[in-house]
Amino acid sequence: MALCSSSSQKTWIVHGILAGTAIAAAIGAHAYLGRSRKFRSRVVGIIPARYASSRFEGKPLVQILGKPMIQRTWERSKLASTLDHVDVYFMDLTSLL
Repeated sequence: MALCSSSSQKTWIVHGILAGTAIAAAIGAHAYLGRSRKFRSRVVGIIPARYASSRFEGKPLVQILGKPMIQRTWERSKLASTLDHVDVYFMDLTSLL
């Protein structure tokens, strides 16, 4: 007497083929994306932070739940997978004093 029925064996074969196809597709996608990433240009994100604003002076340094707004903006932009580097530019020197 066989341990598995014929339909059970067919189910396992189909699952194996699907799993193998999914693994092969993932490996191919990884190889393709890895190669294309080597040849792409560097992408830099720039966050302008103007301290002396006419409507809300000091806005970049306003605390939101214990962190300056500009820090929150920088942290979120660092999560972007398409950016290689993120810079914060202050528009005037009074904000740094």
